[in-house]
Amino acid sequence: MTADVSPLRAFGEGDGDLRHVADRKIAFIGYGNQGRAQALNLRDSGVTGIRVATLKDGTWEQAEADGFPLGPVDETVQEADVLFLLIPDEDLPAVFPAEIAPHLKPNDVLVFASGYNLVYDGVTLPSDVDVMLLAPRMIGEKLRQLYERGEGFYSYVAVEQDASGQAWPLLLALAKGIGTLRLGAFELSAKDETYIDLFYEQGFAAIAFGPVQRPLRVTMCRTRRLPARPHRERVGQAAENFADGGAHGCSPLSAACSACRRSTYSDRAATGTRRAAPILIEASSPCRMSTYADERPIASRRAASSTLTKSSSLTTTALCSRPHVSLLDEGGLATAAAL
Repeated sequence: MTADVSPLRAFGEGDGDLRHVADRKIAFIGYGNQGRAQALNLRDSGVTGIRVATLKDGTWEQAEADGFPLGPVDETVQEADVLFLLIPDEDLPAVFPAEIAPHLKPNDVLVFASGYNLVYDGVTLPSDVDVMLLAPRMIGEKLRQLYERGEGFYSYVAVEQDASGQAWPLLLALAKGIGTLRLGAFELSAKDETYIDLFYEQGFAAIAFGPVQRPLRVTMCRTRRLPARPHRERVGQAAENFADGGAHGCSPLSAACSACRRSTYSDRAATGTRRAAPILIEASSPCRMSTYADERPIASRRAASSTLTKSSSLTTTALCSRPHVSLLDEGGLATAAAL
């Protein structure tokens, strides 16, 4: 019997009120993939007084060109009361205690776009600040393009700590400001957001695309195609196919393919499922996968990956030297029956 699962709370455009950010001093710590897109969207929604702190590299120059006031991280934190922490997950554990935490004030707001550091204790949070998750489900460039076209995008949102008692109205105002409520945002904890990310990136995406890309590049290069072209062409086509499948369903998409392609898809899908199942599910223990916190040298990780792709009996034990996540416990984010 399937256990009852509570539906996700969904939020739309009418749930956000920008008046909740009218008197806020907002700062973006990091101006890369997500930082630039979210800052521009928020400003174009009428939010003023946005500041940026980032490395003095291309992102600093970009923020200057975009017209944002810039400053060092520590000074920016002191001046702001809403902080979008959008530097890379692997860098935040070093930056946070040195340049952010010492300058936080009661009822300051920390906005994360990823749950990794919240789930794996990458940062130690004071108890007197609000902690939010505002996690768009796409890269920043696409997020910005959709906003400029007047369209929306999906995000996961959560209040992980509500010290002020006013975290939800502010979170939904920020979500509206970056444009996600035009399409919809769903309440999902940082823990579940992280697990879903890991499942997709290290489970589905690795299985679906990893074994395909290398032989594709080798074959195409041997036919004297430029190395970058096959990757761009195949990944671009895959993206278009997924979009068409999402819009029209998989059956109509399959029907539009040639008989040869349909046969190939069926054969490869059956083979791929049999090979993928041991990666996702172990008979003797819950499925576990590594995270960005895997501390092995890159060469070791590549060697392990190479060993995996050559093995006919794949197990999750080989996937990581130090497991972090159980995807089949606490409600079961992955289901054995699906395989």
